[in-house]
Amino acid sequence: MGTRSGFLNGNRWRLPKVSNEVCPNLMKNKLTTLLLFDLDGTIVDTEICAIEVVGRYFLRHGHKVPENDLDYLVGRTWALSVAFLLERYPIAKDLDAVELELLTEYRSVLAQSVPVIPGSVDAIIKLSSVFKLGVVSGSRRHDIESILQTLNIRKYFEHIIGFEDYSNGKPSPEPYLKALSLFDVAADSALIFEDSAAGMTSAIAAGIDVVGIGGAAHQHSIPVLCQIPNFNGIDGAWVKALSKQ
Repeated sequence: MGTRSGFLNGNRWRLPKVSNEVCPNLMKNKLTTLLLFDLDGTIVDTEICAIEVVGRYFLRHGHKVPENDLDYLVGRTWALSVAFLLERYPIAKDLDAVELELLTEYRSVLAQSVPVIPGSVDAIIKLSSVFKLGVVSGSRRHDIESILQTLNIRKYFEHIIGFEDYSNGKPSPEPYLKALSLFDVAADSALIFEDSAAGMTSAIAAGIDVVGIGGAAHQHSIPVLCQIPNFNGIDGAWVKALSKQ
């Protein structure tokens, strides 16, 4: 399998090829029927785009936001992220106005190109023939739908859960508990693919096993089931082998 690189806390990281050593916690005879995916940073590599947009925006308004504060955005909703930043870097505009301006600029960037996590689209197509699939994201439904339609994979997801569908975002378990309710599936029959510390914490709090995408699980010592750099080579047989089905 290939490798994936990016930035965490301002430092470039790079993961090695997937091996048995990064998947030590195999599920014990678990019958998995539902796969849930985060969107940003998991299916598409848009979190770096969002961080760059936010950094430029606050710089135009006189604030150079340090990288550790920009990293707070990863895995969280726009509303929560903007509130966090405005508390530290005040701008003479209200939260809703700032969020709208940021979203407009972010959407403009994505309209030009949607960066995809290697192997994600192919894996989703293959996995959809074996499992039920859902998306659980901190993004607004408009943006989730737009990205999935652009990648021509919306049809593979039975449900999408976005910012409008819950009161408390990740790392609260509420988004994933909402997904389990919609699918009418027990936590021990689900498996989640997540990239962020907030998302993995949310999944574990909901009682669901997690496959970590990228390096956040190791970075934050989160007890995920397995850690992989991307979706290259991931299919139904891989998930079944993971759960010893």
